[in-house]
Amino acid sequence: KKIKPSAIRDMPFKEPKIKLNDLCGYESHKDILKRIITSPGNDLILMYGPEGNGKKAFTEALAGEYGYNFITVIASQPMDKFVGNTDQVIGEYIERAKQLAPSILAFHKVDALISKKGITDYSHSWTGLLEAKLSEQLDGVTVVATVLDPSVLNDTFVGLFTHKMLFDYPEKEDRAKIWKKYLEGTNVDTDKLASMDKKLSCRDITYVCKKVRDFGLPQTEEVYLDILKSYKTT
Repeated sequence: KKIKPSAIRDMPFKEPKIKLNDLCGYESHKDILKRIITSPGNDLILMYGPEGNGKKAFTEALAGEYGYNFITVIASQPMDKFVGNTDQVIGEYIERAKQLAPSILAFHKVDALISKKGITDYSHSWTGLLEAKLSEQLDGVTVVATVLDPSVLNDTFVGLFTHKMLFDYPEKEDRAKIWKKYLEGTNVDTDKLASMDKKLSCRDITYVCKKVRDFGLPQTEEVYLDILKSYKTT
């Protein structure tokens, strides 16, 4: 549903520009996310895994898929913008997300916002507030938090999330799909490129393809293989 501009004033609101089918691979993740969104209940999703494998993109695509309002927060923003007022800002984010329901509220790199496991520091007060807010019934709001390694988060916070999804490096089949997306119309053997390295992230593949395009290099298999080898050794 459409909302008035005044409803998103001072909020990190973003208009979703992609849907799930715009993202390559991770078909089981797409299926699970659709099931979560279309099932009743308090939807709290923790996405974790190596950098560059779609955690942030999937939250936006999920909002775009269902036409939900999308509030996306890089977790350090409440502290950067409102020093000494972080707990109030977090509360405002959640209350506004409820007002804009159906909505998705995403906290990216949430470990930058809350207290780490076994450590009590200046963020302890608003960590408790966020945990309390997420324990409430958030009708119409899906909360997504992303982190590289969930073991750094305190157990209470992790335990709030009903769904925990690993976004690991893409499998060979998914890597091939990503290569094909960028190399459609060329004679490059994308299956061979997909076999090169098991720990290429989605972002890595995008970077290599962008480098070839930006520098006007020939789109040949040899060029991509050379850049891959150089990229992994730097």
